[in-house]
Amino acid sequence: MTTVDTQAKSIRHKNIILLIIGLAQLMDVLDTTIVNVAIPTISKNLHIIGVNNLQWLITTYGLTYAGFLFLSGRLADIIGHRKIFMIGVFLFGASSLMAGLSSSSSLLIVWRGIEGLGAAGIAAASLSSIISVYSEGKERNRAMTIWGTLVGGGVALGLVLGGVITQYVGWRWIFFVNVPISAVVLLATPYFVPKLPGQGTFSLKKFDILGAILLTTGLITLVYGLTKAPSYGWGSSRVVEMLATAVILLAAFIFNEIRAKEPLLNLKLFAKGNIAVASVISILVTGSNGAMLFFLAIYNQQVLGYSPAIAGLTLLPVIFIAFAALQIVRKLLDKFGFKPVMIVQLLILAVGLFSLIRLPINGHYLTDELPSLIVIAVGLTASIGLMVAATNGVKEKDSGAISGILNTAQQIGGPLILGILSTIAATYTVSSIIVNNKLNALAHGAHAAFLTSAMLVLLAAFLCAVFVRQTTTTDS
Repeated sequence: MTTVDTQAKSIRHKNIILLIIGLAQLMDVLDTTIVNVAIPTISKNLHIIGVNNLQWLITTYGLTYAGFLFLSGRLADIIGHRKIFMIGVFLFGASSLMAGLSSSSSLLIVWRGIEGLGAAGIAAASLSSIISVYSEGKERNRAMTIWGTLVGGGVALGLVLGGVITQYVGWRWIFFVNVPISAVVLLATPYFVPKLPGQGTFSLKKFDILGAILLTTGLITLVYGLTKAPSYGWGSSRVVEMLATAVILLAAFIFNEIRAKEPLLNLKLFAKGNIAVASVISILVTGSNGAMLFFLAIYNQQVLGYSPAIAGLTLLPVIFIAFAALQIVRKLLDKFGFKPVMIVQLLILAVGLFSLIRLPINGHYLTDELPSLIVIAVGLTASIGLMVAATNGVKEKDSGAISGILNTAQQIGGPLILGILSTIAATYTVSSIIVNNKLNALAHGAHAAFLTSAMLVLLAAFLCAVFVRQTTTTDS
């Protein structure tokens, strides 16, 4: 076999690896949004009464997902990315099947929690596998582009499929669709995804158990408090107690890591490369994008009167335009590097978000909303540059930890920014309803949220311009 044949085979093999990882990641991301649209139908079918009970269908998944992300990434570094990936896929597929078969809200909530645990394993091992398998530069940029397309597009696609599947097939199928995909991924992984070098042997004596407990419980408490803030209010005793407890647990975790002989998290990682600033930017951008989708859903359904299926379909252009833009972005990354490209993308995203403040109560999708979505779709591709920046120079032995950090930042950013923007939107809605009708008041609240989102993305662009470094190596 010639050298060219060997290289071609290697490229094909890596493409298959990316396809396997991408399918699993797509399931993972889809499930964060696909359930949202089906909530009213699930509530009626399973006789779930009260908003507090309904929100557990979303919150439980988010809690276990965010709480175990970093731990999954660290375990991937120790016992192997492939092993954690397969465990995550199995848990996700099995719990999806059981969630679809659930006959009560209690069972559904339990299986949603296990789904989140599996999703954490998939997310942490997916990104770390890409870092390990693909060489830094053009090859990794291409892999990140495809992976990022699935992540970004999966959020919007979840809203689309959630409405369509619920309305025309039945809510249980939003869980059942995961089962065959999980089976295919699980069967293909041992044949195509390699056991990566540099992995150690797990030992309870050497593993930082206290650090794992403090970090996981701290993150779960933090996300729970952030999720409850919009409902109970940021100043409520319940939210304050949860957030204070989270701060204490995470502070204890940091203190433990400083003293531990073999810490769960090497704190020196935050002082190297772009990991710290990338995490902050990720919180701002991921949270702003998620909040944008949330308030657009409210605008389309409550102000414009669209059905859940139609409201979901309005986001389809975002997926297609972002995919087309990513092909150009990949070439720009290769030519100019991630920093200048990411700054321009974030500025474009900010412009798109800012343009949403002109949405009227009697608006038309094609003339009022679609132009903004086209600009936003181009700006959303900034997530690729962010991932390239964060993993720039990362050593393979730290890939799981870095993956856990970045994914955790994204999971924290969602409820944190949405909680803040929900409070701002509610304040403007209440103050506006005195002099306006209900639809005008809702629109004003959404406008305030869109404006704040744009300002947060501008802050992210500033942080990128000032603090992001285009380096080539990161030492530990």
